[in-house]
Amino acid sequence: NTLPDIITGDWNCVCASTDDSAPNFAVSSAASKLSETMDQLNYIDAQHTTGTVSDFTWRRLDQKNASAFLLQRRLDRHYVHSQHLHRILSLDTYEPPKTPLGTRYDHRPVVLTMSGFSESISRGAGFWRASPSIFHHDRLLDDLRQLISLADASEQRTMDLWLLLKL
Repeated sequence: NTLPDIITGDWNCVCASTDDSAPNFAVSSAASKLSETMDQLNYIDAQHTTGTVSDFTWRRLDQKNASAFLLQRRLDRHYVHSQHLHRILSLDTYEPPKTPLGTRYDHRPVVLTMSGFSESISRGAGFWRASPSIFHHDRLLDDLRQLISLADASEQRTMDLWLLLKL
C-alpha cells in the first residue's frame, strides 16, 4: 500500500497547547497518539513549516460562565509527507463565508498550496457524522426533514445543499 502525499481534514482534537485559546488547556491522549502516529509515518503538520503562529480554525462562543468567552481551536490540519515539504508554497486560513441562512460556519477554511503535482488529485472516501443529540429535538428534526426534501427535489445536489444539511 502506498501512503498518500497529503492527509487533511477536521481532526477534532488539539495537538498543542498553542492551538487552543482555553486557559490551562491540556493535550488529550488521543491527540498525543495522533501526533505520534503522524511522526512515525513521516507526516509533518504543514502549519509548522510556514513559520507562522497558529491560526485557529474553529470557534464557538462559550457562555457557561457569567461572562462569555470566545473558545478557539486549531482542529483543521494538513499533514504532508516529509518528501513533499519542499513543495509547500503557502498555507492560508480564511474567514468563513456566510451560510445561506446568514450565519457563519464554525470552521475557517484552510487552503494549502503546493507546487509540482501534475497528476489529478484523488479524494479519499471520507465521511461526515451527525451528532446523535440532534435526533432528540423535534424542531431540528423537522428542519432536517425539510432540508432533505429540498435536496431530494433538486436536480443537482450542490455543495450549498450539503452544507445546509451539516448545519
